[in-house]
Amino acid sequence: MELKHRGCWGYRAPEGYADVLLNVKERRGTIAARRLAKTKGEGIYRLVKLLRSSDYITSSDVLKVDSSTYLVEMTVLPEFTVVMEFIDLEGVLDMTALLNGGVEVYNFVSDGISGDQIIRRLRERPDVSILRLSRFPADRNSIYRKRLEGVVSLLLTPHEREIIRSAKLMGYFDLPRKVGLESLADEYDTSKMAISITIRRAIKKLLDVI
Repeated sequence: MELKHRGCWGYRAPEGYADVLLNVKERRGTIAARRLAKTKGEGIYRLVKLLRSSDYITSSDVLKVDSSTYLVEMTVLPEFTVVMEFIDLEGVLDMTALLNGGVEVYNFVSDGISGDQIIRRLRERPDVSILRLSRFPADRNSIYRKRLEGVVSLLLTPHEREIIRSAKLMGYFDLPRKVGLESLADEYDTSKMAISITIRRAIKKLLDVI
């Protein structure tokens, strides 16, 4: 489900800001959320200012991972969130959310009844506009993959994602390995050192957020 939530801080996030929701839970009448975020230049300072100036955000903290990646933790009054619609229903087994360009993307697994309830609730809210809605057979593993895809897309460059994907498909990460650095280097017409650095840099970025 893709939607715009007018009035939410995410709708007014700095240009170029994107994040993925890592976890969320109710805490003493508020919603506590942790997000992995990507923004460049002055974006982080505008984000901090935005979070601090939003009356419905009761607390926030921004922790630097690298020059453009941050962990954003916040507690928000539930009535100002969309995610509360998911938490409030027992039939929702799992969910994840991504934010990019002011558009929120929710992937969730539910029984049919709860899914219909969420859609009805959101359509009744004057501050929410549903842009796109699709249904497909899924399970919790689907949500885990969506969450991981969001994390990987934020942390790795397109080139790093392509190299890692090719290395996996060609068997570089298999035990025992089916191919070595030389085969990957030949595939991309580059040196073994360049491939090795790309793979190690990508893996380090992923390990830095564990």
